[in-house]
Amino acid sequence: MDKVATVRRFFDLCDRHDWDAMGELIGEGYTWIDHTTGIVNRTAKELAVATAEDDAWEDHHTEIDRLTEGTDGRLFVQMTRTATLPSGNEWRGLHGNGQRVTREAIDIITFDEEGKIVGEEGYEDALSIERQIVEGWTPGTPGP
Repeated sequence: MDKVATVRRFFDLCDRHDWDAMGELIGEGYTWIDHTTGIVNRTAKELAVATAEDDAWEDHHTEIDRLTEGTDGRLFVQMTRTATLPSGNEWRGLHGNGQRVTREAIDIITFDEEGKIVGEEGYEDALSIERQIVEGWTPGTPGP
C-alpha cells in the first residue's frame, strides 16, 4: 500500500474508532504528538489515554483536503474533521450538548522503511473548537 492510501485508510479507521485494524498500519515505536496540547504520547498507556479522549466524540468524518509530500518523505495532511460531542460527554473540560463541531487540522505523518506509520504530529485550532462548543459559533461566520 502506498503512503497516500495508507493515510486515507488510517483516517477512515480513526473515524470508525477501529483501533485494532489501525494496528496493521502502525510501525514499531509509533509516537503521537498533539501540538495543540503539547502532549507527546509514546507508551501504550499514553496512547490509550489519547484514544479515550477521542471516544468522547461520535459520528466522526474526516475529509482530506490536501496531501503534500515533504522532501523527507513525510506526508502533510490538511483535513476537515467533523464530529458530534453528545450531551453528557466531556472533551478537555468542555461539556457537550449534542452539537456538531468542525475541526480544521494538519497532521504530519512519518513512515518507516516498510511504509508503516511511526509518527503523527497534529495541529488544530483549539479556540475554534471551544467557541463552537461553548458559544454555538459556526466556522466561516462572524463571531458573536
